[in-house]
Amino acid sequence: MVKHVEKSQVACNEALKTQLKVVLHMANTNTPSHLYPNLIQLLQSAGCPDLNSAHTYTHHETVNQMEEAIAMTISSTIDDRIANSKYG
Repeated sequence: MVKHVEKSQVACNEALKTQLKVVLHMANTNTPSHLYPNLIQLLQSAGCPDLNSAHTYTHHETVNQMEEAIAMTISSTIDDRIANSKYG
């Protein structure tokens, strides 16, 4: 049972990482968030293994939440680096 849970967690993490990469690419190319479900569907039809799980988000509002998570992570990393530098 434990191995099944661990395998599911790994699949969930890989699916989320792939989806975050899609969102980051969309932000870098100014792609509108309403196209997110289409991009995910394209990747799934192309056989992207990380997106063939129950852990795939398909609603375009997910993009906003992922962008917020990326921004918070970047801000936190910068704050930590400044605090731990000789300038902090």
